Amino acid sequence: MRFSFRSLSFRLLLLTIFFVMLAEVLIYTPSVARFRLVYLTEKLDAAHLAAMAVNVAPDRMVSEEITYELLDHVGAWSIKVVRNGTPMEMLSRPLRPEPHVRYDIDDPGVVTLVIDAFDALFQTRDRVMQIRGTAPKDAMAEVVVTLDEYPLRREMYEYSWRILNLSVVISVITASLMFVALRWMMVRPLENLTRSLIAFRRAPEDRSSDLPDLGRRDEIGVAQREMAAMKEGLRSALRQRTRLAALGTAVNKISHDLRNMLSTATLISDRLVESQDPEVRRIAPTLVRAIDRAAALCSTTLNFTRETPPLRLEPMTVGDLVRDAEAGLPASELGALRVHLAEGGELLLRVDRDQMFRALSNLIGNAAAAGAGRVTLIASRRDRRVVLDVVDDGPGIPAEGVGRLFQPFQFSGRKDGSGLGLTIARDIAQAHGGRLTLDRTGPDGTVFRLELPEADALAAPAAAWPARDGDGSFRAGGVGSGFERGGTIVEPVPAAEATGVGAQMPEQCAQCTVRQFTVCAPLDGAEMQRLTGIHRFVELEAGAPITEEGQPADHVFSVSIGAVRLYKLLSDGRRAVTGFLFPGDLLGLTSRDRYACSSEALTAVRLCRFPRRPLESLFAEIPKLERRLLAMASNELAAAQDQMVLLGRKTATEKVASFLLQLSRRQEARHLPGDPVALPMGRADIADYLGLTTETVSRTITQFKTTGLISLQPQGRVALRDRAALEECAEG
Repeated sequence: MRFSFRSLSFRLLLLTIFFVMLAEVLIYTPSVARFRLVYLTEKLDAAHLAAMAVNVAPDRMVSEEITYELLDHVGAWSIKVVRNGTPMEMLSRPLRPEPHVRYDIDDPGVVTLVIDAFDALFQTRDRVMQIRGTAPKDAMAEVVVTLDEYPLRREMYEYSWRILNLSVVISVITASLMFVALRWMMVRPLENLTRSLIAFRRAPEDRSSDLPDLGRRDEIGVAQREMAAMKEGLRSALRQRTRLAALGTAVNKISHDLRNMLSTATLISDRLVESQDPEVRRIAPTLVRAIDRAAALCSTTLNFTRETPPLRLEPMTVGDLVRDAEAGLPASELGALRVHLAEGGELLLRVDRDQMFRALSNLIGNAAAAGAGRVTLIASRRDRRVVLDVVDDGPGIPAEGVGRLFQPFQFSGRKDGSGLGLTIARDIAQAHGGRLTLDRTGPDGTVFRLELPEADALAAPAAAWPARDGDGSFRAGGVGSGFERGGTIVEPVPAAEATGVGAQMPEQCAQCTVRQFTVCAPLDGAEMQRLTGIHRFVELEAGAPITEEGQPADHVFSVSIGAVRLYKLLSDGRRAVTGFLFPGDLLGLTSRDRYACSSEALTAVRLCRFPRRPLESLFAEIPKLERRLLAMASNELAAAQDQMVLLGRKTATEKVASFLLQLSRRQEARHLPGDPVALPMGRADIADYLGLTTETVSRTITQFKTTGLISLQPQGRVALRDRAALEECAEG
């Protein structure tokens, strides 16, 4: 690996230099304080010696010339020696300045010394300082010296410069030694490990990248040995995977051929059953059962090797799912087993009916094969998920089989089982966004727990959903000007098939639960046929875009199921939610040639899509369609005016209360209970719609909950506990 300024080696070098310099700084701080103290102590000593010259002079008097020489030798303005509080000897210049600062160096504190030292270092004035302290050679004498601070500061600068040069040399030498040592002990081995891992990723089977074991007992040696063990494990797993893939392909081909051969054997066995020969009639049932088991095993193996087919999702209740499984299992497989749905049959799921029948029938069939006499199913709602517990009273699962339940071909409760039933059931649950787990097992029975996403709170009952064409799966994608790139399109009955004024409307429209609130409410059968001749059903997943602001407005949509969010993006990237649409509302209606705002599905939605130009032609031909559209546009205008008042004049509390009441009234207008209120949108959407922050919305809803105005329920619903108080709050 080449040297890089981002490499570990370079960073290690910089860190070493930094830490050594930091250590030098920490050492320098007390050192420079000590240097200043020694300097001042030496000045006191020199001043004491100079003052002693006064004692040997006649009459304790010295000439002015000698006085100046003694003071210049010390570098002081004045010197005074005090004994027992009485000045004894004194030397002074005639025009001595007043000191700016005074220091007492007898037993000073460490902190005081450090502060005084740095104060002297960073001083910009030429101060005069007075130093007081006990004479180093005479404990009975106190010396007071007045001198300039500049010579001291100059000496401290020179001392600091010497320390800096020494620190740099020590840092470079130490960093170099540390760099060489750490690179030899750590960095180079890590580089070798990295190169080995990169080479292994590129060619796992190539052993030339393996590192020899050098016998190190430190962390590097442990990492190297663990990496070697990991490589061997991965190589073994890859080889096994390759062999299993080849074996699976072979088994798949063999099973396919065997099933074809067994089909012929099944036909022959049917003829044997009809034989009148007593011996043939005696052995025929055994032969038929063996052939049936072999055919079932081949079919199960083939189905397991195929990938999970696309799901055809549709709403259905737990009760319908259980009835399908109970009715679909043959009596010979159920035996004396009784299936009972204890509770939760009304809970709504959104699943592939055939796939979930397969999963649930596997669970019930396994219980019957294990010898259970009763299977009880208990459904409940938890965190927007439906939890279905399958409880049997069988003998339980053996301890050796618990850990291998969901592994293919590893465990089966039947002597003739393939060991794929639970694996397939688990895969089906995962494909639906759920999971299948073993909750508990024992002598008193076994409980399997099946968790599945709950159907959307605004979804219509299962009977209101028409059967899907094609694969029936939802696919995210825009359905505005480029709807062909995404979404499931369900073709209506062509208008050409409708004849006469009394022609019936298409089945999808007849089953629509919100038709009385949509634009097509006033139309009769023949008029509906003309309208449905130009429209298509579009189904989208939650989060899928529908229209995009500024794109050509080629289509108009009517919401049949689910909820839609309208929004605009500001120039700085912020989002402003302008409204929410529910079943019966129109989307994309504009007098311009381009959409005024963007929209996307809040939940899984079904839309009726109309081409704009043909729809405008129908307005002229069917006046009551145009009048209906005008009435809906007037309602939208009134709602927009209410929104202007809501955003411009109301407080945060009033806005949130008004929003909840608006949704309640919209539900009541569609002949639905106004309480509880369904909230398919999140707190951030509500905040962007009301011009608030997410925190403010959450805090206000929590306040309403605490004061008893509302209560939060599962599935994103809000119960209005005190509607009158909420209305007062909305009005301010």
